[in-house]
Amino acid sequence: MKLRHPLNYVLLAILILFTSACTHTAPPAVPAEPQERGRFSGLDLTNPWVLVDTKRKILVVYRRGYSPRIFKGLALGAANAGFKRRRGDDVTPLGRYRIHSIRPSAKFKIFMHLNYPNMEDAQRALDDRRIDRGTYALIEGAHRRGELPPQNTPLGGLIGIHGLGRGSRIIHRLANWTSGCMALNNRQIVELSTMVHRGVVVEIR
Repeated sequence: MKLRHPLNYVLLAILILFTSACTHTAPPAVPAEPQERGRFSGLDLTNPWVLVDTKRKILVVYRRGYSPRIFKGLALGAANAGFKRRRGDDVTPLGRYRIHSIRPSAKFKIFMHLNYPNMEDAQRALDDRRIDRGTYALIEGAHRRGELPPQNTPLGGLIGIHGLGRGSRIIHRLANWTSGCMALNNRQIVELSTMVHRGVVVEIR
């Protein structure tokens, strides 16, 4: 095909650019709403809830009537994420928890305390003989009453979401550095604190 008029060259160039743009890979999708994933069944969708994606290092807040809010650059425990086995292992636990309290922190700006260990953590530990039946009963009773489970068992405690405080922003960007918590920068944790409250579900996966 011959292009005899300069305008034809311009039109052809625009067509090539448009076609190329349409073939670019789409950006990563926001994690699906809970009703689209069977594993999130049982959530009260009238309340906000939080998804922690440990592989993508993001924290997502879902609220009815709002677009999901994605916080990037999340730091995890120094031993990464998994099924936490014992106190001091620096593992961020996987599972479903609730925010038990939100309070100012001199060290971390804001600390959102989760109700770890949950009953799945306790059952695994009982099955593995890492806790005894008495400890299991204490954890079970606390959850039944809506209280914070014991934090001084062999499973550890003080797991939460917190800010950086006066910590190193460079280390925060480059590495998992916490003792098992999930950390955002200070600006992010302040914003997050305006979106959630006591009792909000935090799904860590």
